[in-house]
Amino acid sequence: MRMEIDEKYLTRIFEKNIPEELKKIDHWVNWKPLIIKGKITKPPLKVGGGFASVDDQNTWSSFSAALDKALKKNQGIGFVLTGDYIGLDFDHVILGNSYKNWSTDIIDCLNTYLEKSPSGTGVRGILKGKIPEWFINRKVDETSRFEMWDNKRYITITGDAIKNKKINYIDLELCLKNIRNKY
Repeated sequence: MRMEIDEKYLTRIFEKNIPEELKKIDHWVNWKPLIIKGKITKPPLKVGGGFASVDDQNTWSSFSAALDKALKKNQGIGFVLTGDYIGLDFDHVILGNSYKNWSTDIIDCLNTYLEKSPSGTGVRGILKGKIPEWFINRKVDETSRFEMWDNKRYITITGDAIKNKKINYIDLELCLKNIRNKY
């Protein structure tokens, strides 16, 4: 069976919904979906061509340069995390018009910018705060993962907003304590 990539959908960008705060920081990369070992991957790319690196700021660019290249070359955009923000990722939690229960519990306590992932089945978010020491990126059920990063990673950005257009500070220890042992 041959896997098909709907590049137009995966690389959609709703520029007006992306937080202005992020647009002012030159931490932007592009990405293009590739199929490797039967799985869609999204390696970071430099605006000028070639692969970008999450630990080499010389391979990042401005928001406007990344957006321009994305629109011309049917690519996505992503933001490199360097310790000032937390990127979160819930894989495979959107089912039609509803969300898996565990993700809804977390989304409800996150008063920050959240958006649909490139696939449209996941949730991405950007917030300020501190990842609790006890938190481990993990698989929650057969298909879903809950992950957070704050450094040396990049997070794809679609602007397909679910909640807020502003990045807020969240006390993740407090927010996640009630669901810590539930899932």
